[in-house]
Amino acid sequence: MPSFRPVAGLAIALVAAMALFSAFATSASAQAVPYVAYGINQKAGAVIAANVAGRSCGGDSVVSAEGNWRIAIAATAACAPREGDVVSFTIDGVAAEQTISWTAGGAPTNLAAGIALTPKPRPAGGAFSGSVAPVGVSIVSFTGTTAQLDTAGAAAKAVSISATSAGKMITFVVGAPSFVNNDFIAAFSAGLNGALVIVKT
Repeated sequence: MPSFRPVAGLAIALVAAMALFSAFATSASAQAVPYVAYGINQKAGAVIAANVAGRSCGGDSVVSAEGNWRIAIAATAACAPREGDVVSFTIDGVAAEQTISWTAGGAPTNLAAGIALTPKPRPAGGAFSGSVAPVGVSIVSFTGTTAQLDTAGAAAKAVSISATSAGKMITFVVGAPSFVNNDFIAAFSAGLNGALVIVKT
């Protein structure tokens, strides 16, 4: 009588390998599924950006004429989110009060309206909110006019201060003649309201 043991053993091994591959593929697929952040009733043309601990996630969204925005944040995004990480948002560079907890395949709790982003309250003008390192690069927020920014930057012994406007990074050189900072001054003619800035000292 022929023996079926080798064949049976091979079949079991194949089934086990297929199960292992399936589990791996499922896990990899789940990690690739993004958290889809979105909202309505924002100012048309405003730029909504997401970050994790100050690291930009990329894929900034320009608010549509209807006031809608959407950002898909995958685990492979530049901010490298992991399960449970806090994702913060900015509106035209101004920090928003609302945050979400990242999860693969997640979406806002309010499925109909999404995330109702609102800017953080304006603190006293002319000061950085957060610690500026004596030497190096610091990510903090600032509220005040560009003239106040120049004064605060000089007090912190900063060389330059950069911020995002309309999706572009613009740099303000502390203590430089006004023509050097024309682009920055024009972009923030109304001042900065809790805007995230990168301070180089």
